[in-house]
Amino acid sequence: MTTEYLITYALIFGAVFSLIIFVSTLSKNRNLSQYKNLPIYFYMFQGAITFFSLEIGSMLVKSSSKNKLKMEKMLRQSALSLQVQDVYGAAIVLALIFGIIGGIVLFMLKMALPLKLLLGTIFIVIGAIIPFFNIWQIAQKRSEEILRDLPFIIDIISSSMNAGLDFNASVAHLSEIKNKDHVVLKDEFMSYLKEVQLGKSRAEALRDMEKRICVKEFSRFINIKYIIFK
Repeated sequence: MTTEYLITYALIFGAVFSLIIFVSTLSKNRNLSQYKNLPIYFYMFQGAITFFSLEIGSMLVKSSSKNKLKMEKMLRQSALSLQVQDVYGAAIVLALIFGIIGGIVLFMLKMALPLKLLLGTIFIVIGAIIPFFNIWQIAQKRSEEILRDLPFIIDIISSSMNAGLDFNASVAHLSEIKNKDHVVLKDEFMSYLKEVQLGKSRAEALRDMEKRICVKEFSRFINIKYIIFK
């Protein structure tokens, strides 16, 4: 009987896992650039994540506007081209995979049924939490890099302005600096410059940049510049 149950669980897992892979292949032509810097499961299960994000993720987002705002802020900080429902979709996919794997493992262990149910629930919760935790990690790492790079970038811009350049010309001067240690914040300033060139006002582009970065020290710097430009 034990062998039969084990085979049943293995077949269920194989069927669900195969279904996830199959659904993923249906959208393999999708642009993967938005998954840059994300964990590998966003590549492996992109179709399944899309499916669940559209079918269930959207409903979960609508049901909690407060959590939606928090996730939107975190996604801006992480600079990932994802929607909140995509994160929910990934959470559902991993919860399914962890739940089935956990069920098979627990079935093979000799323990009371209530304990198995508790541990099985923990497996599912862990799978569901992983995408949110990963996004938070990426956002935190990026914020730390920006905070680390800020003194250097401010020094370059200030030096250029003291030499007679205006603010935008000073920002453009950053692109001439070949330094692999200050890429994140420099890229943000390059995005700011492109927005200004496309017609955005300088103050508006700086405010949008501030919202993306969400670092207090950078906000203070922008506020000083905004007062100067006002």
